[in-house]
Amino acid sequence: MAIKKRAELTGQTGTAAEIQPCGWAMEHPALYEFVALTTYEDGSPRTPGSFTIFQKTEGGIGICISDKDTGEVAFAVADCFTTLFEVVERKLTVGTLDWRKPNATKKRK
Repeated sequence: MAIKKRAELTGQTGTAAEIQPCGWAMEHPALYEFVALTTYEDGSPRTPGSFTIFQKTEGGIGICISDKDTGEVAFAVADCFTTLFEVVERKLTVGTLDWRKPNATKKRK
């Protein structure tokens, strides 16, 4: 499997050493490729994405997935890590993550 370039790309590129696959990568290949691969399936360069996992104040856990090439983020929530990774894997695979531009940071007074 290879990552397809999304239509909304801004043209940013970057380089990084690819992360070697492990057992987790075999269980979640789309998420692994999202954070590890440095080229798209057409051979053009890509900046690897990232994700942050956090505890929800109302219970459960959430994940923020950041697409470094488009500057967009997507979120998912679940009640456990296994379900969270399964949800993200499925949505990355079928392309149903709700990508959005992040809100502007508010300045603290």
